[in-house]
Amino acid sequence: MPDAKFVDENLVHHIWDDQHFSNANLRATDGREIQILKTGFWNGDAGPDFVQAEVIIDGKLYLGDVEVHVKSSEWQVHGHHADSKYNNVIIHVVLWDDAINLRTEKQNGEKIPTLALSEWLDETIGKLLDDFHQKPMENLTNIAQKDCRANSVQLNLDKLTEVLESLGQERFIEKTENVQKRFKDSDLEQVLYEGVMEALGYSKNREPFLQLAKKAPFTQLAGKHIEEIQAILFGVAGLLPKVDIEADANPIDDDASEYIARLRDLWSTADESYKSQQMQAEQWKFFRLRPGNFPTRRIAGISHILTNCKDGSLMLRFLPLIEEAVAHKKRPTASLRLPSNEVKGSSAGLERSEGIKQIYKKLWGVMMPKASGYWAEHSTFSGKAHKRTVYLIGKERAADVLVNIVLPVAYLWAERAQSRQLTEAVQLLYDKHPKLQDNVITNQVIQQLFPEKRMARSVINTAKRQQGLIYLYKMFCSSRICDMCPIIGDTQYCTVK
Repeated sequence: MPDAKFVDENLVHHIWDDQHFSNANLRATDGREIQILKTGFWNGDAGPDFVQAEVIIDGKLYLGDVEVHVKSSEWQVHGHHADSKYNNVIIHVVLWDDAINLRTEKQNGEKIPTLALSEWLDETIGKLLDDFHQKPMENLTNIAQKDCRANSVQLNLDKLTEVLESLGQERFIEKTENVQKRFKDSDLEQVLYEGVMEALGYSKNREPFLQLAKKAPFTQLAGKHIEEIQAILFGVAGLLPKVDIEADANPIDDDASEYIARLRDLWSTADESYKSQQMQAEQWKFFRLRPGNFPTRRIAGISHILTNCKDGSLMLRFLPLIEEAVAHKKRPTASLRLPSNEVKGSSAGLERSEGIKQIYKKLWGVMMPKASGYWAEHSTFSGKAHKRTVYLIGKERAADVLVNIVLPVAYLWAERAQSRQLTEAVQLLYDKHPKLQDNVITNQVIQQLFPEKRMARSVINTAKRQQGLIYLYKMFCSSRICDMCPIIGDTQYCTVK
């Protein structure tokens, strides 16, 4: 098998989605005959990579999901065998079979075939890599721009805003329901911790971060000394270097050597249960990541957050700040924009707006630990020190965690506590939260709906409306259910150009 470290999983997505393989005489690694009818639609959310695929396996039609990896062993490495979200997967698609097992077993005990595409490619790996890097990320969205009916209508922006607000609320409810499902198997503190860890991993390291959160639970780390937490997290993650073995291959400076020695001393005394479930360093992706987003930096960041949970609660780091929004609920409403924009409205509305902005800053601050010690000038355990950084986790990531993880968990927390005021405060903070960074899905849907960027900026100015775009894509665009689209399917939202 060629060196897989130069191949990103996104390339395999591209190969599968664009069908850069011969569909004739396909066979799984266990010999079963395979015919691909539909590769499915890219899933922009947690869970399998593609949904609603159609595959014939040994003459029988199967409808379901597809999970894609570079190597076949990654099904087990990523923990899919123990995750019920993958029970609807009908085929495991990989580039290379590294001969770990012939069949892929799901959490429910069912076994599915593995298809190794390297044997059936229509181009060389090098050519496919070149083509992929030249094509825009819209390849992964499965939205056929030329077919979208939004191109043939003039949208009513007021009505469009209404429907995006409604879809954004549906997305929020969906997130709280997902929290409720996870809560059945764990407590809310652990659910929050796992959600935060997943979010810190972005798309490339979501799964290993979730595994790490399960192997090193919140209750066992909260309030401990920061280097003790780091020793456990780096040790379980398989990222703590062995100085005597790795020093020659990866130059380590004096600061790193001393820091690693302290962590290894702490790791040597850690509970054996941690050592029995160590992860592999190869599970973590660093390739094509900015140093500030390296998993090592993220682990350093979460360790600061955990050490501050002296009372054994991560949620209580947020709840008092969320409750401050209760006081703003009864004041006149003012439009909330990003800080760089002018806010218009009554003086009372401005006061409320500024007050809520301060609450957001405090909430983001919980997730933005200041860099100190070794990690203030390093992004990995090797290499030279770099320019000193202020934060281990930036504002954009902190805001994303607040909207997608903290507020849904807090909403469920408020409902269980039967606190109407807290519920309303969470809802207010979700409704008014400024726009987050765009991603490949929001960018593509915006291109579909808005002929001018100025128009998009005037409508998509809150996180809730962004979430509405994602929900629109997930429920309608990805499956091309245009007749049921709440924007195009109802004439009150648009007129023909």
